Amino acid sequence: MIIDDPLLAALAGTGLAAPDDVRAVRHLPGRALCSQVGLADGRLLFVKRARPGRPAVTGEAGVVRAVNALPGTAAIAPELLAVDVAGSAAVYRGYQDWRTLTGWPDVGPDVVGAIGAALARLHAVRPGTHPIDGIAPTGPFGRPTLDWAAVTPAALAAFPSGFREVWARAAATHTIVDRLAARWRPSALIHGDVKHDNVVADGGRVVLLDWETAGWGDPLWDLGSLVGNLVQLWLHTLRLTPGGTLESWLSGAPVPLDELRSRVRAALSGYGPLTPADRGLVAAHAGVFLLQRALAAGLLAERLDAPGVLTAHLAAQLLTDPDRTAPMLL
Repeated sequence: MIIDDPLLAALAGTGLAAPDDVRAVRHLPGRALCSQVGLADGRLLFVKRARPGRPAVTGEAGVVRAVNALPGTAAIAPELLAVDVAGSAAVYRGYQDWRTLTGWPDVGPDVVGAIGAALARLHAVRPGTHPIDGIAPTGPFGRPTLDWAAVTPAALAAFPSGFREVWARAAATHTIVDRLAARWRPSALIHGDVKHDNVVADGGRVVLLDWETAGWGDPLWDLGSLVGNLVQLWLHTLRLTPGGTLESWLSGAPVPLDELRSRVRAALSGYGPLTPADRGLVAAHAGVFLLQRALAAGLLAERLDAPGVLTAHLAAQLLTDPDRTAPMLL
């Protein structure tokens, strides 16, 4: 096993463990500079190191510390153990016996209901109701800018054809995304990056990971992300045979559409009552989530695959007609 020196140095800088205390290291796929570290005394740690061009881990650690200190929000965020003296790494408690959500089978009604309930407790924290230092307003959709949705025609030519395909398919949604961004208000404390791989679960309890994008924002974005993520996971259960159509793929779905609908409704039931207008906005924000994922897939592809095409199609449907789509899904 090779343990990189920067990780050991960061861990030593927290005072939690010396290099000789480390027995195992597992770098987490899909999480840059994040590692699970096993110690000789049996403890499991989650270490997150700073990345160039990304928010400092000290800022995220401060948000997590504040969330865990607030009444009603304890245990929504991971347990922060220490930040190294250089501010380059934060160490959290590891969740060795908790379930990591990796796909559709892991996001059952108990889990999505618990995520919805956790978000309701988080969103109950409003600006001015609690003295929270270090928490700032977020940009629309949890981003500081809308750079992913504001590509000029000249810049678009430099993108892979997969991205351009998504962009063309979503042409009717561009003004809608702009309108959603314009109505964004920092009205509640939000996580900003709700998706299955940012959650660990133990029965009906959940902890949300990765608080880089947390701040004051629109709570409907968190809900829309949760719904959009469920739709995306469900899409990956479909058998997208070559030459098939949306109707044929749905008719032969291993997981019926009704099951997707029941998961979405379990999530919203855990959250609590929503007005009809809010349900339409949740559907629209789910469309933004799916559009982001389709564009990200397009950045890595010269030709969009079937899941990417379907993701872009559903993103456009949710954004262009959320009031009709919401009753079907929510």
